[in-house]
Amino acid sequence: MLKLTAAAIIIATSVAGLPWAASADGLDFSTSSTVHIEKSGYFSSRIINSRFITVDTFADHSAEPRFWLLTVTTNVELRTDQEPEDPGATVSVTVDDVSTGKPVRLPAFTDPGADGEILGRRYFSSTLPGCCAAPAIHHVRLLTNGAELFKSTGHGPAGISAWLAIPETDPTNMRWAVFDGDYSYEQYKKGMRGTIVYGDETGPLSSAVLMATTSEQSGKLEEWLPNAGHLLWIDPQEKVAQRSFAIANEGPASGTPDGMKDISSLKGVRDRAKVGGFQLALAIEGETLALIPIEGDGLDVDHATTADDVRLVKQAP
Repeated sequence: MLKLTAAAIIIATSVAGLPWAASADGLDFSTSSTVHIEKSGYFSSRIINSRFITVDTFADHSAEPRFWLLTVTTNVELRTDQEPEDPGATVSVTVDDVSTGKPVRLPAFTDPGADGEILGRRYFSSTLPGCCAAPAIHHVRLLTNGAELFKSTGHGPAGISAWLAIPETDPTNMRWAVFDGDYSYEQYKKGMRGTIVYGDETGPLSSAVLMATTSEQSGKLEEWLPNAGHLLWIDPQEKVAQRSFAIANEGPASGTPDGMKDISSLKGVRDRAKVGGFQLALAIEGETLALIPIEGDGLDVDHATTADDVRLVKQAP
């Protein structure tokens, strides 16, 4: 194996002009690219790239915002003898509070992925692109402590996901739901076609496995759903006579980390036992595959309705 180490191939850059850039503070980062030529003739290039993202947040619920500096380092190998997606690519993130000038280290984490981005100023998503018809896989974490909230598949930075807020409560009193279409061939043979997970900022609260009721492969469940499915919140008690800005994402909606769906019927509710009375729908190409009631702050699988070709099975989150 020949390793080319000329300056034109190995490039290193460092952060300059910042008061916290000294290596003693742990914030002196570099970018490099190394090319290998194997005896068989193929080329491989490992690219390690670091970039900075700043975010202002009211994470500690104080009147003054906190300023965070995220260092996002991607480690990706490109080879001429395989698909351009590197299944072993990683995204490493460190979060530092730089509100006072001297950085204070918050969480640090590494997930599979070729790139990543901040969601809603509170979350970080690392994304590993899918090869061929396989879906992209996302790992989403809470920036305040680095805890992993969920894994999902599909388009967009958070994949197939839905986000809701409970009005007139703490901003962290939110819920998310995701569809994870990443499963093994052994699970596929048993009928598994994905997992629906419901949770909040403490992590998963409830989950259910989507199972196919027939062994026939239609493409809808195997390829379309994990890539382009949709999750929607439905609040049967929501009553809006005309379009109004009083309810964020009125009507059936997915919401986003930056604009969560308001469940107006839960206004002011803080007791988990009282979080319910609305529904979560999983749909693809205009067809509803599953309609799941939310009761007691969890998926009420026993009272869910499904399309003929699928069924739901409860599982521990």
